[in-house]
Amino acid sequence: MELSTTGETLKYTQRALGTIVRSSNIYVNKDGMRALAVDPSHVRIADINIGKKAFERYSVEKEYTIPMDVEKLGDVLRAVRPKSRVDFEYDSESKKAKFAFDCITRTIDLSDIGPIEPVRVPKLKLEHAFEMSKEDYIDAVNVAGHISDNVKINYSKGNKKGKISMSAFNKNRNDSTERMRVKCKLVKEPQQKNRFHSSYPIYELLPVLEAFPDSSIITTEFARNYPCRLSAKFADGHGSLTYLVSPRIYE
Repeated sequence: MELSTTGETLKYTQRALGTIVRSSNIYVNKDGMRALAVDPSHVRIADINIGKKAFERYSVEKEYTIPMDVEKLGDVLRAVRPKSRVDFEYDSESKKAKFAFDCITRTIDLSDIGPIEPVRVPKLKLEHAFEMSKEDYIDAVNVAGHISDNVKINYSKGNKKGKISMSAFNKNRNDSTERMRVKCKLVKEPQQKNRFHSSYPIYELLPVLEAFPDSSIITTEFARNYPCRLSAKFADGHGSLTYLVSPRIYE
């Protein structure tokens, strides 16, 4: 198996996985590469898809499951420039991965990684969606973090179209209150327009947002007390990064 792509594409993949796990299966077939991971607490799932067109060279003769040490991969990619071409080879018998870029060649031994349980991504019907730039999203969640441990995504009915906002609320011991609210761009809503909200823990959500490629427009799909699904494209639209983040449910 021999692949070639940009350092930027591999860096995005490693950063997305490294946010939640130390090791992950990477699946490679004739159509492209996919990585799936779930964090130890089963609160966040990462799903990275990189299509064949994102690679300059793509020589894959069969399906591979590569048990990747995400931390070792990060050590290798630390020296890679974003626009550098990276040649990647994997030997399934020796369980060694070789990376060649610029004038450097590095090989990492993956034989010490035990079996990694496959990740199942739940099929969720999430009827609401909004878009926000990565920069604005992080700013909003950071502001919410000064007020509460959670950020709330709200859907309300309008005269013609529903409205989406993000908010945080905290009532102090002296009965003073702190609030914040940010309007979001609604891109999908159901026919049944019931008003509701869903809350997500900031300490789980913020690292996920920071892992998205810079300048991303992040689409967030959600429903009441369901995981939210955050997604964005990279690699000139040939790659996608998707996270599921579990909600904070109050009795």
